[in-house]
Amino acid sequence: MWTSPGFNSVAQDLSVSSTAALKREPIFFTPRLAQAGRPPRLAQPMTDSSKYLPKREIGCSEHGLRALSLRERFELLKNLGIEALELRLGKELSEDAAKLANEEQLAALRSLRDQFKISTPFCSVECDLTSINSADSNQNLPQAIEHFRTAASIGARTINLTVTQVPTIEVTESIWERFVESLCQLGEEASQLGLSIALKTNGHIEEETQSGLFIVETLMTNRSTLTRLMPTLPSNVGFGYSPGMFKAVNPSDLRFGIDIIEERTETCFLQDWRQQNRSLTGAVIGADDLDYRSLLRRLPTNTPCLISLPSIKSAKVEIETSMAYLNRILAP
Repeated sequence: MWTSPGFNSVAQDLSVSSTAALKREPIFFTPRLAQAGRPPRLAQPMTDSSKYLPKREIGCSEHGLRALSLRERFELLKNLGIEALELRLGKELSEDAAKLANEEQLAALRSLRDQFKISTPFCSVECDLTSINSADSNQNLPQAIEHFRTAASIGARTINLTVTQVPTIEVTESIWERFVESLCQLGEEASQLGLSIALKTNGHIEEETQSGLFIVETLMTNRSTLTRLMPTLPSNVGFGYSPGMFKAVNPSDLRFGIDIIEERTETCFLQDWRQQNRSLTGAVIGADDLDYRSLLRRLPTNTPCLISLPSIKSAKVEIETSMAYLNRILAP
C-alpha cells in the first residue's frame, strides 16, 4: 500500500453554480467538520462494514491529467506510488490515446507500462445515447464499439462510459427505449471483448458563466430513472459511481444514490465539491464534507477507486492530498 505526506493546499479551478446548493445538507461529514461543530449526519444507519475497508485498488482518473503527455502521466504516478491509470479514448485527446489503434502507439504504451510498472485497466469513452436526434445516437455506437476494441487490445478490463449529456427533463419515452436498447447492444459488444462497462454518473452542464457552471440531473443521477434502469442492465454493465456529482446536482438528498447502485458499482470516482456563496467548486476528497470512509463501507471490497482531480494545473499536489486522506481513512 502506498503512503504519502499530507498537504494543506487544495487547488480549485472548476466552478459550479447551483440554486440547489443554497439549501445544501451534506450527506456524509468528515471528522474534521464534525470537530468544527457540525455533527455527523448519515442517510441511514451504517452496519458493521469494516470488511469493506481493507487495502483497495487505487488508480487515477484521466481527468486532471490532460495537460500532461502520456509519459509524464506515467512518471508522475510512478513517483507517487499509484499503480493504475485510466486512459481516455476519443477525439478530444492530443497525444495519449487519440490514435492508440495505431500499432506503433500501442507498442509505445505497452513499453511505458512495462517501464513504470503501471497498469491501464480503465478506459474512458464518451457515447451520448440520449440525443434528441436518433441518427446522432446511432452514429455514436460504431465509434464507441471501435474504442471498446482499442481498449481490449491494450488489456483494459473496464470501460468508464459517459452515455448522456442531456437533462432528464428532456428525455422522452422514445429516447428512453432507444437508450436502453443501445445499452444492451454495447453490453453485448463489450462482453464479447471481455470488458465490463461502468456507466458514469455525470450531470449536465446547463449553463456556463464567468462565475462558474450550473449542473442539473441526467438519467445517471436521477433516482427514478436509475431505479427504472437497474432491472434492464446487462450483467456486465454497472456504474462508474461519482458521489461528488450526486452532491453537486442534488445536495439535499441524503441518500446520495448509493442505496440504488451500490451492488452494481464497477468503479468509484473520488472527488468532492465545496460550496462558495452561490457556486460550487471542485475539490479533492477530504477538502469538504464528503466522508469517503463511511461511503466506501457501502461498496464491495473489489470496487476500484479512481482519484478524480478538480483541476489540470496542480495534479501532483491534488493527488498527494487525496492519497494522504485515503491513507488515513483506509488505515487498519
